[in-house]
Amino acid sequence: MLYPQNNFYRHAQKLDGVWMFAKDTSDDGEARGWATQPPAGTIPMPVPAAFNEITEDPDLRDYFGVAWYFVRLEKPDDSPVHKLRFGAAVYHAGVYLNGEKLHQSHLGKLPFEVDLSGKWQEGDNLLAVRIDTRLSWQTVPPGCQKSKRIPDINIEDHQRPEYHFDFLNNGGLLRSVWLLSLPANHLTGITLKTLSQNDQPQGWELCCQATGSCPVQYRILDAKGHEVANANAKQPSSTVTLHPEYPHLWSPDSPYLYSLEITLGSDDRYKTKIGLRCIRVVPDAFLLNGSRIYLRGCATHEDFHLVGQGHNDARLVRDLTMLKNMGANSFRTAHYPYDESAYRLADELGLLVIDETAAVGFNSWTSYPIFSDNRVDEQTLAVHKDMLVRLIERDHMHPSVVMWSIANEPACYEAEAEEYFRQLFELCRASDPECRPTTVVQSSWPESNGKLVSRSAQFCDVICYNRYAAWYFDPGHLEVVEKQSLDEPIAWRQMFPDKPVMITEFGADAIAGMHSSPPVMFSEEYQKETIAAYTRSLDKLSYVVGEHVWNMCDFMTKQGTVRVMGNRKGVHTRDRQPKLAAHFLKERWRRME
Repeated sequence: MLYPQNNFYRHAQKLDGVWMFAKDTSDDGEARGWATQPPAGTIPMPVPAAFNEITEDPDLRDYFGVAWYFVRLEKPDDSPVHKLRFGAAVYHAGVYLNGEKLHQSHLGKLPFEVDLSGKWQEGDNLLAVRIDTRLSWQTVPPGCQKSKRIPDINIEDHQRPEYHFDFLNNGGLLRSVWLLSLPANHLTGITLKTLSQNDQPQGWELCCQATGSCPVQYRILDAKGHEVANANAKQPSSTVTLHPEYPHLWSPDSPYLYSLEITLGSDDRYKTKIGLRCIRVVPDAFLLNGSRIYLRGCATHEDFHLVGQGHNDARLVRDLTMLKNMGANSFRTAHYPYDESAYRLADELGLLVIDETAAVGFNSWTSYPIFSDNRVDEQTLAVHKDMLVRLIERDHMHPSVVMWSIANEPACYEAEAEEYFRQLFELCRASDPECRPTTVVQSSWPESNGKLVSRSAQFCDVICYNRYAAWYFDPGHLEVVEKQSLDEPIAWRQMFPDKPVMITEFGADAIAGMHSSPPVMFSEEYQKETIAAYTRSLDKLSYVVGEHVWNMCDFMTKQGTVRVMGNRKGVHTRDRQPKLAAHFLKERWRRME
């Protein structure tokens, strides 16, 4: 699936704006004909945005169910093919045009297209989208609804959401909706593989996918628009190789981008940016173009005031340019695939990306089993596989994407997790033309009584783990941080001497403006000292290949006694202002540059 583009052959129109919106608490809107006529009492709702963040209605903020979006469209131009493209409809979506159901999606934060060809009526058309934010153990991420009664209050038993991930369960049309007008014979996808020798990139291997079969021309243009390589193929499925004579390599220090132009006979043309770089891991290093690179940066969230996890260009540019200004060279898309524009901007800025699936919450932190029938089972695995393949198809061409993260903090200590993740790792490596490094982010301690705890670590190319010394463990005791943060990577190394290690989360909550001497929990000083102690330990170990602080910015969560109007582990506030820890990291990372 290609990112929308306007040119002589293609037209892409954003349908973003204010749509009509209605909750469907009884889930009978379809039976009542809402797909044909919106109900009375709809409210305005911006697209893209999370509906939870828009109004002052507390029921909508925590709503966990079905809702509908409506917009009226005029019949578009006379192009033979019209498609709707949804960047993200969370979590499930049914798409209707003039009452006819055309598509059903379970892809959450991955894009999907709906063919509208031949479905239009003259004049006014009603586009309706049924969104279902409910989760089950067979969705990714998983969740459930529990019947709970508030004691001593005259309230009937009612359903409440239950999920084990630490961010607000935002729902709705979180990313742009596009109306695409395409030629009958058009390109639908591109497969790219970097060719290298002795860790030095030489060129690319390419093929494409299309709705028909005809000759294909490939051209590579340098940053000044000069052609530096070309090739022809008799049909889209034929593979070609392209080698610039004097290749410019892509890296964080020099994010050089070429333009790839593909022409499909006389019918279609598509142009996109690509970079030339190669990735490899060895026991003591993460190698980019044959040179060691230390991944420094933050895990981040697509979270911002008013729009929640809805895509916002201003928020995106602010976040990634702030990272660069801090001296960071990387980030993780915790804990779901991001909007495609994030990867495009990372390509331009030279930020390395650990690209993560939406498999978060595969752990209850209690004794009942997770990987079992009627919880995370074969049905869940099928959805997880589908999302993983689609993530790789969407993002594999980006030079910024250097590692796949299959899941975050699953219950890998369970025996049944081994086969589950073995299949996912095999699929990941078979699906990525470049076979990038792959990981599962661990939360379990590496060993118990001398035996390995994790059933997924054996499949990882890089051992990634999260830990919060002096916060969730030994809270308030800063004196334990240096020893504990040194002990764990050493233990992982003893278990896996052939794998590099990276810490992908560490830190502490801090309320901006709260200060204390000596440092106490929730003060800016405590957060800064916690992070500083971790980094002193990491600097002692040559096989640690990266550090990602949790988190870039404060973000919203469900309500709870351990959350102060959201998670405050950001080194910036939710409105992107720095805390003391941000200044410490900026000094550290700029020095490392």
